[in-house]
Amino acid sequence: ENKKPIPIIWIIVSMAILVIVGVLGSQVYKYFQQQKIESEQQAMNTKAQKEAQDKLRDQQLKDLENQVSILKNKPSEVNTDYSSIVAEWQDRVAQVICYWEDERGRLIREVSGSALLATIEHYGFVAITNKHIIIDEVYGTAGSCIVGLYSSGFLTPSTKSIGGNPFLIAPNNRDSAYIRLADDFLESKNDTIGYFDKATKTALKLCSSNTFSNLIIKRGDNLIVLGYPAIGTQKGITITEGIISGIEKDYYITSAKIDHGNSGGAAILVKDSCYIGIPTWASTGSVESLGRILRTDLISP
Repeated sequence: ENKKPIPIIWIIVSMAILVIVGVLGSQVYKYFQQQKIESEQQAMNTKAQKEAQDKLRDQQLKDLENQVSILKNKPSEVNTDYSSIVAEWQDRVAQVICYWEDERGRLIREVSGSALLATIEHYGFVAITNKHIIIDEVYGTAGSCIVGLYSSGFLTPSTKSIGGNPFLIAPNNRDSAYIRLADDFLESKNDTIGYFDKATKTALKLCSSNTFSNLIIKRGDNLIVLGYPAIGTQKGITITEGIISGIEKDYYITSAKIDHGNSGGAAILVKDSCYIGIPTWASTGSVESLGRILRTDLISP
């Protein structure tokens, strides 16, 4: 029996289908290949951008370190005999030691720092310090603090917490607070000298026009920080020197050494012997020597 020949139309249709499938397959393959190439190219571009950003950041950090080094080694154009400035301010800069106790009265934490003694309108006589000295992230607000001055090498304690809440804490993110001081320690009585007589009887010398619209404090200005650093002498006030390295919205950036002990003390502009603000310990990347000073017009709680 003879087989019928396959109609030529079916042969043509089959060949057309094969051609179409081949073309479509080729296009799909090319599409996915193109997607793969674009994906790899995008990944390479992202990696290159990240490497470029890292390189730029590293260069900026090196430039900042070099600028700080240059400014620190720059010959001072002002009198660097700080003894007269220290003599003027040392009776205003106090040491602060705050305590946390458990419900049984057992000591569970102790933090030391520095403070500036001043009479503030509406608040009376207070110790101006950092908020982080009296507030702990785990234990909350300290139960009591001692504020005192060194005299002949010995700490003269002033007071523990007085009736009610002795603290006035900045309600914002600024690192500032006031500690109210008991009246018993503020004035001379019975012919004896009060602990804080000099601080109460003289006005606080602020750096005038201490605003960014009329700024007298500029990059490169010399300053000293007075306080009681954790590393150093424990027998009296210590000074660290530096310059204004930069200016931020709320802070002056300084190369003067600030740690957890002398933060809260006093930053003094050398050329005018006036109060700049509260030294606040901080580190920026690997440049641990850069601290921040909260401006005087931003320290009120």
